[in-house]
Amino acid sequence: MLSRIRYTISRQTTFLCLYLFALLFLALYGKLGFQTLNQVILWVFGPLIAFYVLEPNVGRINKLPREYYFYLSMVVFALLGYLHVEDVTAFFRYLQVFIANFILMITVYYAINNIEEWKLAWKTIGLVGLIVSFISYFFEAPEAVTEQYYRLEGITGNANGTANYAREAVTAALLILQFTTKRHLKLLIWACIIFLSYTILLTASRSNFANLIFILGGFLAFKYFSGWRLILLLFILFVFGNIFLYFAEQFLGDFYIFDRLTRNDSVSGAVENESRLQLYALAWNYFLEYPLLGVGLNQFHLFSEGKITHTDILDILVQLGAFAAFIYISIYIKLFHRISKLKNYFNNKRDLHIYQILLLCFSSELFFGLSNPNWFTQLQMVVLSLMIVYTTKIGNTGPVIQNQHTVR
Repeated sequence: MLSRIRYTISRQTTFLCLYLFALLFLALYGKLGFQTLNQVILWVFGPLIAFYVLEPNVGRINKLPREYYFYLSMVVFALLGYLHVEDVTAFFRYLQVFIANFILMITVYYAINNIEEWKLAWKTIGLVGLIVSFISYFFEAPEAVTEQYYRLEGITGNANGTANYAREAVTAALLILQFTTKRHLKLLIWACIIFLSYTILLTASRSNFANLIFILGGFLAFKYFSGWRLILLLFILFVFGNIFLYFAEQFLGDFYIFDRLTRNDSVSGAVENESRLQLYALAWNYFLEYPLLGVGLNQFHLFSEGKITHTDILDILVQLGAFAAFIYISIYIKLFHRISKLKNYFNNKRDLHIYQILLLCFSSELFFGLSNPNWFTQLQMVVLSLMIVYTTKIGNTGPVIQNQHTVR
């Protein structure tokens, strides 16, 4: 007979999620002077959880999905470009990040093996994002910021960082929503999404705000506006678009993000006034000067008055060169191919909705990488690994069905 086997959550997954909570939340207190706590989490509990998860899987390390090896290859390109390095301390600090992120990513991969464990990991990210957002309201704003130009920074010490936590928590909430059947829990999740969205508004982070509109707009479009409904929606937007824009302007006008979004009247003005665009141009010019191996890992600050590029792929280009950037881009190409193949495993509407949210999450991460170096951020690498886990090990949300012989 056929038997449906319900998934359980292993101790490996439980310990991993506890560690992710400590790493992504408690370690932030290192910015407030609790450096010992930060170092214990990173260099005591980190190696312990990695050893606990990876040691039984050493024999299967050669079966890792290619995306992980693509990421690890960045270490090779960094070493090849060592001849260009002037700031050795900075080089090894970033090299350490690459190695630590790789170990964290494969720990996530080996610790999570079914949909319940995958869901628990997303719950952890959602909870962390919610807590980081909530306690941010109890931190004083920087003295240099007036009430007119208020930006919520919080425990991360950076408005964009707090917004990033809130954005990832929104994605996590949408995923968790697909597994929720009770109405009061659904209402609670939507209340959390509204709170997280308001937090992003207060941070005045343009990239995260644009991402928020993309994620929520895409989710609602996928869920409610397919077929003729989409055509009707487009017609309504075409006819009443100016009215919607008017009310949106009236609402956003009370937030500093509105000033940040409208400060430039033209593309040429944005190029002149936006420091990030100037950094992009500077990084591109230095990449053209050192196209093969870049200027060296974490050496760009020597040419940019201590600033980073604030973008993902260009960051790899200027530091490690064209070949490294091609392989890094291959991570996302391969992952997109895996996500697109999920349609072969649909069992129910929930699988379709998970597929749609993963597409939104994937696109959001690429979009976010235009203004932030994703490869450097632990939260981004955990999210990337969770997408790889789903596409390679899970595929759908249904229980396992096995043949079972009855004993008479």
